[in-house]
Amino acid sequence: FDTLNGPLPAKDATPCGEWGKMATAALMQSLKLFAWVIAWLASSVPAVALSLDSAELVHDYTILLLRFNSKAREFAENGTDVPQCDSILATATVQKIGTLPSCQWFMEGQVLQVRLGEGPSIAPGQAVSTLASALAAKDADPLTAAGSLTASVTTKLSALAPEASLQIWPPQAKPCSSVILSGAQSTGAAGRAFVVAWSFGSADVATGTLQAYLTAASASNSLKLEIPGSALSAAVSSSSASLVQFEIILQITNWLGLSHNTSDILTVDRSGIAVPLVYPASITNRRIQSNQAVTFSITTRYADESACGTAVSLPSNPISESWSYLNSSSWLPLESVVSSDSAREPWKVDLPAYSFAPGSSHQLKATASYGSGTVREHVFGLEVSAAQPPIIRISGPYVVSETCSFTLDASASSDPVAPGTNDLVFYWSCASGTGTFNCRTLSNFGPGTWILQNGTGSSGPLLIVDGNQLLEGNYTFTLQVIRQSDQAVSSSTWTVDVTKTASISISISPSWYEGQPVSTQANNDYSPSSTAFLRTGQGCGDKEALWSWALVEADSPFNILTYLDSPSNASETSYSATDLLYDYLLPSQRYALALMEQTDQTPSSLEQADMLGLSFSRTVPFLADAPPAGGGLTCVPMQGVAATTEFFITSSGWYDEDMSNLSFAFYRFPLPSGVALASDGSGGMSVTGTFS
Repeated sequence: FDTLNGPLPAKDATPCGEWGKMATAALMQSLKLFAWVIAWLASSVPAVALSLDSAELVHDYTILLLRFNSKAREFAENGTDVPQCDSILATATVQKIGTLPSCQWFMEGQVLQVRLGEGPSIAPGQAVSTLASALAAKDADPLTAAGSLTASVTTKLSALAPEASLQIWPPQAKPCSSVILSGAQSTGAAGRAFVVAWSFGSADVATGTLQAYLTAASASNSLKLEIPGSALSAAVSSSSASLVQFEIILQITNWLGLSHNTSDILTVDRSGIAVPLVYPASITNRRIQSNQAVTFSITTRYADESACGTAVSLPSNPISESWSYLNSSSWLPLESVVSSDSAREPWKVDLPAYSFAPGSSHQLKATASYGSGTVREHVFGLEVSAAQPPIIRISGPYVVSETCSFTLDASASSDPVAPGTNDLVFYWSCASGTGTFNCRTLSNFGPGTWILQNGTGSSGPLLIVDGNQLLEGNYTFTLQVIRQSDQAVSSSTWTVDVTKTASISISISPSWYEGQPVSTQANNDYSPSSTAFLRTGQGCGDKEALWSWALVEADSPFNILTYLDSPSNASETSYSATDLLYDYLLPSQRYALALMEQTDQTPSSLEQADMLGLSFSRTVPFLADAPPAGGGLTCVPMQGVAATTEFFITSSGWYDEDMSNLSFAFYRFPLPSGVALASDGSGGMSVTGTFS
């Protein structure tokens, strides 16, 4: 009897399901009231003054992340969604971040990303500052301009070691031929300028007449230089040898003070005999996996004798090309070693997948000649590693009760070498973390069942563990996946905590594997998503709750960054997250999604949610893959004569979280005077001047 409202209804007058709906509705009203109270309190408490918490170099030193203590915005709107770096950063800071940098807000204004421009000088330990009155706390009321904010630059990156690379065009030259030296493919600068030192090593003749060109290039820290034919001719004129050689040394030092050097040989042919020129038309030294095809190619030219002032008759025979393979210490015809060569053009060789064994190194030589006359050659190097092993993706619960059945599902695992084939075999094993339980007693590992592949055994992609088999404790399940064609093996583990008390079993199945790069730019080719299945009843516990997805940091304490959607109906047993908030994905950082129980408590991390007794489960982490950065173009020479000058254009210095999947495309634009093109930092181009 209710003393205020009269008799209570009979015990069985309201079905349990109705009571559940009433409880859910009451909880929703409580959440709304709680949100209103929080909003009222927030409006009543003075806003915390905006401050710059940190300035961190990431993405191989090509991006600077400025993190604020709260959401920030520009105090004065600039009429566009794209912030201008020089409107936010102090002049001294702008001078350190290179030419044509780009800025972008992330995490609703809590982070300002500065993509460094060309030739930045910013380094760890230096101070960066914002302009006074440039920013304000976004949620402040009234909006108040902040003063100049300062932080010291830090980084978690290891020191970036440089690697010098040197190309000589042509490697065998006539005395009257111009020679181009280029170190444009050197790496380890992260978009910054190297300190460059050019020098001669051993040489067959005095180098005094050529030293001035190397000295000038060193003084300007130039990675490219051109030695005119007249200077080369003067340098070798005193020699009586038919072939004169110079060793060219290139040393580079990056902004961290780390150095590296390399050398190559320039050969000058004084014989007066017409010889072909050989240029590599593909990368000279390649690293591939055994399942990858590779192509090596050359370009051949008739040597330009026009500047020599003497007539050199060309042989009647055309240029012929051939390929050979270094076997121990002798060169053999390539076709006698690699019978699967599919090339039909003599200037290139196509080597199909599996031409060489994993862990092997090889050298190939391209030779060009006029019939049986003087030859010119170029040597290519090849290193072969094992093919990428199978990629394992496991979904399942992390916490179950002793009486609850659960499934570990690896059916989404894949073979990157032969997608869609049935070349993979699966083997599960189990180990108790306490050592008091023998996993061999599980029915899946019995003498007559372990070979079954339908989940009741341990030899298929599914492992179905019935309830009332595992005792309270911690268990590690290990899965080995073997590709039968080459016996490549991958292994992965999954840990399950078994409790005595009944608890909801949450199995999460994301569309990515552990550590997979996920683009920070939304695209139609791949949209990351995750699905969670809740198992209740039948020994698995039951709980009336609302659930929602959250984006969390992948490392402890698993800070909650934002929620992807509003709480879902408590009666649902399947929840899907498909709209990833790209605004929160910072370059090179690791994230995960978590399905969380929603209450009137607001934990800031999953560790805090665990202390509050909330139910949740998270996916394996993924890596935020930002657009490639730090690269540049080099053209040698920068000027030439129409229809006769060859230009060598090199792109190098790029960085990306997934370098193996980068592709390149070259474009050329006829630019009128006063017009320049540059990257806008977001995959597009910015134009200076009037382009028509």
